[in-house]
Amino acid sequence: MKSLNFKYIIDAIVRKHKKQYVIVLAVVFVVSAVYIFSLPRYYKTQVQILPELSSESGISLPGNLSSLASLAGISTNLGGEDAINPDIYPDIFNSTTFILSLLDIQVKPDPHTTVSYYDYLTKGQKEPWWGKLFAFAKEDKKDTVTVINPNYLTKEQTAIVKAVKGNLKCAINKRTGMITLTTQAQDAAVSAQLADSIMAELQAYIIRYRTTKARGDLNYVTKLCEEAKAEYLAAQKAYAEYADANQELVLNTYRITSERLENEMQLAYNTYSQFAQQKQLAQAKLQERMPAFTVIQDSVVPIRPAGPKRTMFVFFALFFTTVVLTCYFAYAEIKLYFQQQE
Repeated sequence: MKSLNFKYIIDAIVRKHKKQYVIVLAVVFVVSAVYIFSLPRYYKTQVQILPELSSESGISLPGNLSSLASLAGISTNLGGEDAINPDIYPDIFNSTTFILSLLDIQVKPDPHTTVSYYDYLTKGQKEPWWGKLFAFAKEDKKDTVTVINPNYLTKEQTAIVKAVKGNLKCAINKRTGMITLTTQAQDAAVSAQLADSIMAELQAYIIRYRTTKARGDLNYVTKLCEEAKAEYLAAQKAYAEYADANQELVLNTYRITSERLENEMQLAYNTYSQFAQQKQLAQAKLQERMPAFTVIQDSVVPIRPAGPKRTMFVFFALFFTTVVLTCYFAYAEIKLYFQQQE
């Protein structure tokens, strides 16, 4: 079997196909440049917060064991009174319910215009030139439903939900518990506004969850306390009116009735006092359940776009084309080489 002369093959590729390289690469360069430069640019903003992790929502380990567990990537926050922990925050972001709650966020694409995030996504997006060519088709098929039903989304609303999920990224560092939220938008200012608003929405969501039971208990105790206060005031008024009307009498009937009214007033006061104490305890419990968040990195309006990476895209298009052409020409020249050697 005859050996292959690689130098001959390379020289043949360069000598015979130089013109084809130039033509094909020029066409690829123009097409890839037109394509990538037609795509609208987008900006990204990143914020970081550190949520409070109470001992009630996890387990407590000795310092050395906890450090080893963290190094191994094992979360010691296994639940407890909370069914929600930072590990599932990314899942919250991907839930349709949470995504739909974000569509009412108000953003300002420019200093003089304020629109909802839904309107910004449906009416304020830039499109490549080929998208504008088919704008008439989109107008005919435009969704006329303005009220969003979470249980039945239209085709356009489903596409909006998918677009929002693509514009939001939530990651959590299991070792430190730090939450990193990245938002993406075609406007730099909108990207930063979304980061602030969505992080605030997440905090509100967590606070609502963690304080639901404590807030319900407080409302219930407050209701009982108000009823007990009303009964106490009624008993106090009845006792005072009876005492004022019969203050000159010394009959046993008066004395017995007066003692009974006084005892009822005292009993009502004791009940009211107990509920007032329980109300204070419920308020303290609510405050205890209120999570705290430490902002590590606040939102900053990005100066440079995050993408698309135009230079890199064109470079890889040319590189990939060069590799494909070289493989094709090499195969043809190798085949021809062996035919000539026979």
